[in-house]
Amino acid sequence: MKRDMISRMIGGIDQQFIQEAEDYLEAVGNPAGGRRFRCAGAIHKKIIAAAAVFVCIIVGCLPSAARSLQGYFHDIVRWDGAVTGTEYEAAEQEVKICVSEMIQEKEKLLPVHITFSDMTKAPYSDLSAGEVALGDYRILDVFDHVIMSAEGLQEEIIGKVQDGKVTVMLPFSKEAVAAGSEYRLVIEGIYGIKKADQPLRIRGCWECKFMVE
Repeated sequence: MKRDMISRMIGGIDQQFIQEAEDYLEAVGNPAGGRRFRCAGAIHKKIIAAAAVFVCIIVGCLPSAARSLQGYFHDIVRWDGAVTGTEYEAAEQEVKICVSEMIQEKEKLLPVHITFSDMTKAPYSDLSAGEVALGDYRILDVFDHVIMSAEGLQEEIIGKVQDGKVTVMLPFSKEAVAAGSEYRLVIEGIYGIKKADQPLRIRGCWECKFMVE
């Protein structure tokens, strides 16, 4: 199997990774002072190619593999081993986040639109009459300089869930952005808030680009 074919099969991975995987597997098959696997040439190449695909998926396509995972609950454990709460991890495929692609500099607000793909599934089913607040986020410019950031529950950036959707308004300083420039919002968590319950952190990694006019 040719490297360009392997590349197409696993989503366009750089053929350099495939070559490195083949070199690694060849070295494993012939360790110094060890015993080399002996196969017929064609069979040997097929084995190498198949194994290279596997290694490339692991070392080169881990982000793609991670994106296909379903979310899951994760206990928050204190230093002494006590469980102090629960978080929900890997929610990228279950929560969609986007922003308005173009905003006016004078507005000083960035609308962030959050959509839950399945409100019948936990933990989203508990939020049907609840609220969602923004969590950890960063705004970066085209040079990846962080111009704004915050961590934890952003109590002032909050909205009510309606029909599986919510919009929160992210304020930004007029001095922090420049008209005609592109920026990138990176969100690493949101919080589901339900009365009488502890806020639930829903973790993931979402990136949205926007322009300032």
